Amino acid sequence: MVSSFNDKKRLIVQDDISQFDIHFEAIFDHPETFACFTTYLSNTMNSECSEFLQSVNEYRKIKHERKRLQLATKMYEKFIADSSNSQLNLRNDIKMRVYKVVNPNSPTPGQAPSNSGSLEEVEVQLPTVKNTRSSRSNSSGSGGVRNSLDSTSSGSSISFTNGSSAVTNVEVSTSSLPSHGSTVTCPKNLFDEVESLVLLQLKENHFSTFLASDHFKNFLKKQPLQILYEIGSLKSDSLLQFVESLSETMKCENFTLHDFRFIKKQFSNYDPSEWEVIGSSDHHKCYMSKRTYDMGESVGLSFFKFDVTFPYSAKQVMNTFFEQEYRYQYDGELSRIEQLAYYEKKISNSAIGSIQCMTSSSSPSNSPQISPQNNIPSSPTTDSPMTIVSSTSSALNNNHSNATSILLATSLTQEIYKLVWPFSNRDFIVSSSGIYDLSTNTYFMGKKSCLSEKAKKPEKNVVRAFSFGGWAYKEIDEKTTQYSQMFYMDLKGNIPKPIVKSILKDRAKHFMKVGTKFLKLNEKRGFICNQDNFMLKTFEENGAMYL
Repeated sequence: MVSSFNDKKRLIVQDDISQFDIHFEAIFDHPETFACFTTYLSNTMNSECSEFLQSVNEYRKIKHERKRLQLATKMYEKFIADSSNSQLNLRNDIKMRVYKVVNPNSPTPGQAPSNSGSLEEVEVQLPTVKNTRSSRSNSSGSGGVRNSLDSTSSGSSISFTNGSSAVTNVEVSTSSLPSHGSTVTCPKNLFDEVESLVLLQLKENHFSTFLASDHFKNFLKKQPLQILYEIGSLKSDSLLQFVESLSETMKCENFTLHDFRFIKKQFSNYDPSEWEVIGSSDHHKCYMSKRTYDMGESVGLSFFKFDVTFPYSAKQVMNTFFEQEYRYQYDGELSRIEQLAYYEKKISNSAIGSIQCMTSSSSPSNSPQISPQNNIPSSPTTDSPMTIVSSTSSALNNNHSNATSILLATSLTQEIYKLVWPFSNRDFIVSSSGIYDLSTNTYFMGKKSCLSEKAKKPEKNVVRAFSFGGWAYKEIDEKTTQYSQMFYMDLKGNIPKPIVKSILKDRAKHFMKVGTKFLKLNEKRGFICNQDNFMLKTFEENGAMYL
């Protein structure tokens, strides 16, 4: 069985990776991915950084101060001393602070007895611990402890168990180290500053190349999709992010900008690897998505869409297809439409505050380019220009929370469709909302099922079904319009997929034939528009925007 596109148990594919922002800090909290990163660093001759991070994590777990000092000494010799083959790229003052802890009784290398001058102004050759032992005191106290150190006493095998601290700023401050006395003093925060700088170097110099590497991509392709959610977050404009939120949008009666962005993305995608052509002629083409989707309780759903070209303007096509008397005739299965409610556009207070903040701080050069007045599309119902949400368009589109908190004008209806025997009739509670997209010069009518207290219970022998999609009207020129229809439909029954596919294929062919018939009929009537049509009213209220 083929897994759905948003099934988190399926294996990752190449297209999934580009839909996520991978977080540097999260890599260290995920053992398998951290191991992948470590291997990558080793393969690129940069293993000292990852080895240090593993060691410092082990260092912090040690409670006994003398044992902690033993490991600190080994870490100094391996990662900091100039004679080390795994030396980290650190400033001299940072190296010296660690040196003074593991060698408290040794003289500071390269520093005059007067203690004048700065460490950063002197070329310092840092010795190893072994080279300084002969100068230490044999008296009781810390000197005796250090003479008894065995360089092999701490285990050589160090394993990573927990995440390391994240880098938030180039300027890293550390707590003052305790002063040395006659007892062993080796604070747990000894390597904090070193660790922060190592993380910063990894993030700036190696992380982006790691994400782009075949090593990382090949690792991900063997992992379930869930891992990307654990080490990253979905990009706001990604297909997975849109699909993730569709289950929630079904609970809202109003349409949102987020809903329209998903509809636009599906309408504009004709990738043959994602869409199968299931029917075509000179004037229409019908598609079925190869991907399937899980939408709440609806599992394994495919999207269906078709394109039809009509020799009429977009306004004439919309006036015709939105008329209810025509809908009953060109949409052969539709048997009844009942208007339940009309919701005006609403903008939440939080969205208003965000928009005001974003628009007031933006420079004129970053403001959206609004078409001149004579290029603004006319309303489908009048010859006057449509309203444009110009000052807020950029702010809305750059803020995902705004895209879901702005509730667009929406018409709510209950629609019943008759299916062929032996299948029961279906009814849908449908939210419809229209908006004009300035970036593609297209009128979009979104249509989705929703949960509503205003909806009546299904009639006897009628099954409540769910759908999501919409209609698009793109004016090719003044006398040619491409009409597109796209939706997924969960008919809530054991209807074989070949039958559903056949119904959808015939629907596109029927729509082209009957649609042309009623366009000619309405042309004789002068394309008179019913001013009480609530779907057209949503275009008036929502206006035009850059989706």
